[in-house]
Amino acid sequence: MMPVVLVAMMTLLILVLKVCSPSFGFKEWARCSGFGSMIMYTAVISGVLANLTPTEEVNGKRYLQRDTSIEYDSAGGVQAFSICYAGVFGLGFPFLLLFLYRSGLKNSKTEEDMKNTRLKYGFIAKGYSKEYFWWELLVLIRRVACIFAVVTTNDPSTQTTFVLFIIFFYTVLHLKNAPYAYGFLNMYEFVNLLCLQFSVFAQNVAYASPDNTVLNILAATVFLACQIVFLLTTISIYFCLAGVIRGKMGAWAGTSNSLPAFFMKLLAGVGMSAL
Repeated sequence: MMPVVLVAMMTLLILVLKVCSPSFGFKEWARCSGFGSMIMYTAVISGVLANLTPTEEVNGKRYLQRDTSIEYDSAGGVQAFSICYAGVFGLGFPFLLLFLYRSGLKNSKTEEDMKNTRLKYGFIAKGYSKEYFWWELLVLIRRVACIFAVVTTNDPSTQTTFVLFIIFFYTVLHLKNAPYAYGFLNMYEFVNLLCLQFSVFAQNVAYASPDNTVLNILAATVFLACQIVFLLTTISIYFCLAGVIRGKMGAWAGTSNSLPAFFMKLLAGVGMSAL
């Protein structure tokens, strides 16, 4: 119910804001509701599909992970609803956003119409090249596939093996297409997928040989190294982006004559001296 509650809260908030400022309306509601739902995407899909995983047997009976008052073998209706919900929210909703985004751009007659469409639905294609505006849907399908691999079995080795193949497949797709509009974003995603691969591989090794101390230490070392590499890459890209933004803000302030521009120029100078 999280997305439903979010949409309801956004509706109330926009109505309140509209009383204070009549300019608030459907554009802001669509953007906030859609973007907020995408933020909680993984949590919602994981929670819903957890109904496919039974608990350990208790007195010869298994129960649902989310509600232990329901026996797993008699919960076919709950599981069917969970799969349908995951399909509608996990695939149907992002596909609808992409369809509205693409059709809105095609039907726009003025620059203002295109701007409004991007403000409402553009977050779903943000950062991607024009020809790969739909790539986010593939990323979300990857998440759903990984969640399915985890919830459909209780065997850790089987889970990690399936997840490893899924991530490897998407790594090959990413290298072949490079869907992001900027090179550093493609590099960042590649590092992310590579770190995920090695992390899952390390977990697979640990699960396969729980009594082998040497392999467990090696797996833990690889896992920790992947987290450090990803963290350092994230920090490096953050500073690169901060430098680019600072440069653009300084250039804008240098060509403006207003008082706010003067302060922007001053702040940019302070930032450069601090570095």
